[in-house]
Amino acid sequence: MIARYVEAPEEYAGDRPSIFLAGGITGCPDWQADAARMLAGVPVAVLNPRRPHFDISDPTATEKQIRWEYTHLHRAAVVLFWFPAGPSPQPIALYELGAMAATDRRIAVGADPDYVRRADVRIQLELSRPEVVVRSDLAGTVAAAIAALAQASGVQGSGVQGSGVQDPGPRGSGPKGSGPKGSGPKSVSHVGSFFQQVSAAARERKAPKRWAWRS
Repeated sequence: MIARYVEAPEEYAGDRPSIFLAGGITGCPDWQADAARMLAGVPVAVLNPRRPHFDISDPTATEKQIRWEYTHLHRAAVVLFWFPAGPSPQPIALYELGAMAATDRRIAVGADPDYVRRADVRIQLELSRPEVVVRSDLAGTVAAAIAALAQASGVQGSGVQGSGVQDPGPRGSGPKGSGPKGSGPKSVSHVGSFFQQVSAAARERKAPKRWAWRS
């Protein structure tokens, strides 16, 4: 099974689990496209709030976008946050992260080492959600989201050896002191080679060899 790609303003109310791509849009590179390619082989709905065209002349467009994001953020099984480098502190994404972190929702979080508010994100999460490791690269963040998705699906296990989803490890764990070694997403046993392939593809910053969007 391959991913179902959903882009705002398309509504999604399907029964397969979904991953919402939260993070910077305005003034930021299109990292969502990269994340979507990495998730192309995962049997989920990928919810992307970035539109190719946003009609700023439409006075109702902003409200429609906000409502779409709110609805699908709360509908997703896992919310993936990525904060790319750039001049913008990405205030809306920070607000959404704060709202999600204050709940027990499953989140995967990453921030580029040059993101201007990376330290704020890391320290705030250490205080509110110490089990969430702030990754340093998009590939590691995607892998963490895949592991969280497997856990959300009720797959349990321990030990990296032979597991379907590998812990991205300390390389993506952020600066020293951001969390103990191995404190990222726990490895999930018995998921099989499927998740292993997708996690490896994410780390290599490319999609699995065979993928397409299913409408």
